[in-house]
Amino acid sequence: MEKITDIAYGPRKERDHLLDIYLPEKREGFATFIYFHGGGITCGSKDGKYAFIQTLVEAGYAVIQANYRLYFEASYPDFIDDAARCVSYVIDHIEEYGGDKEKVVVGGSSAGGYISMMLAFDEFFLSRYGKSPNKIAGWVFDAGQPT
Repeated sequence: MEKITDIAYGPRKERDHLLDIYLPEKREGFATFIYFHGGGITCGSKDGKYAFIQTLVEAGYAVIQANYRLYFEASYPDFIDDAARCVSYVIDHIEEYGGDKEKVVVGGSSAGGYISMMLAFDEFFLSRYGKSPNKIAGWVFDAGQPT
């Protein structure tokens, strides 16, 4: 499994707008899972170690883990906008790594589940980057806290 770290997807390249990509061995037409971490929108990072990453990569998927701005340096909807920017970036660039931009799945756990839900259910966020939630291949919401 190849891991490429700290790819900038936005203007705040020191931490907040960085992603890591875990690539499968087969580098042609693979699906990609973009995962947003939990942490109550106040903590957490793309550096979390999750068993599912290795499982998905071994099954032929790429996995993206991304940082986003957190409270209290940011406020609503900054973290959702960051996620939308990240999803747009991945769709625009995944083919450079061998992936299929039509096979992008987005999800997360806890705060990341909430952020993913906002992208799925409110077209506004992705539309700012010329994308639509209806064009995302799938959504995974784990323990999201919709309000």
